[in-house]
Amino acid sequence: GEFEVYVPATKDLLCTVRQNELFITRENDLRNAMKIQKAELNTDPDEGDFLTITGKSAACILGQRIVRSQWNASGTVQNCIYDVVEAECIEPSKRRDDYRWRKIDVLSIRKTELPNSEHFTMQYYGKNVLDTVEEMCAVGGFGYRVDFTGTGFEFSLYKGVDRTVNQSENERVIFSEDFENLGQCTYTYDNTNFCNAVLAIGEGNGSGKASQYWFNREEVVNSKGLCYYETAIDGSQVSRTTSTGEMTMDDYFNKLVQLCKIQLSKAKTLDDLNADVFPNNTGHYDLGDRVSVVNRYGITGSATVTEITETEDASGYRTIPTLGNWSVEKE
Repeated sequence: GEFEVYVPATKDLLCTVRQNELFITRENDLRNAMKIQKAELNTDPDEGDFLTITGKSAACILGQRIVRSQWNASGTVQNCIYDVVEAECIEPSKRRDDYRWRKIDVLSIRKTELPNSEHFTMQYYGKNVLDTVEEMCAVGGFGYRVDFTGTGFEFSLYKGVDRTVNQSENERVIFSEDFENLGQCTYTYDNTNFCNAVLAIGEGNGSGKASQYWFNREEVVNSKGLCYYETAIDGSQVSRTTSTGEMTMDDYFNKLVQLCKIQLSKAKTLDDLNADVFPNNTGHYDLGDRVSVVNRYGITGSATVTEITETEDASGYRTIPTLGNWSVEKE
């Protein structure tokens, strides 16, 4: 979601990029608009003057809003995501004096067909909207976009396409030196921040303090002794007191469990591969797709395309994906 443009400097260009709320696109890719956030001018009598222009994708406009009032999210993950974008960015509460300033007139929502997800319940107050969307997307396994439509911006969710070797419905994508489309690889296995059991400590004092302990029984069935990792988190961010009164203890405990699940989704073992991908023999892939990867050490598995770095300069055009959420195939 970030970009950098390095170009020769001119007075007109410098004046242009200093304008607030300026977006740029590429001629052949109008939907991926980028918001200019920073311009750095470097002058050099020998090499010439250059501008380094940086910023983020249009999705950053969601980060300009917070969850203004206490919100008790409840429903499928995707519906909760649509609700928070609608309530805080598109149609904020008219009961507040700041309504006219908070409304983002150029933003709309396109609701897409997605797999049903498990019931989601959580309480948010004061949290950045973009951080909230990303947190819920991680729980539901969704990706999100904010596309430029020509007249405004459109928020949508999507689910990546399975392009691994273990399916036959979609075009397969395999990154391997055998296909001459896999270059330098960096494989990382990191268990530093792993945990598989969480204690969320909520409101109350002394022995009356509410708490909820949670772990996924299916995942920890064979995890005991040195393989069992616990952590505790502050659950006081969730309050029993709401605008409509006090929630039941069952509802409160359910929200503490959801906090535990969110923590576990962030505390998984990092099993990651970054690789240079050559443009030949790759097939089509996009963000969120599942692809197959085989490196020279025989590590074979599927991974999600979590980022795609595109570089275009005097040496040509290159794409470098970041592959995450690995699942190593068993031999």
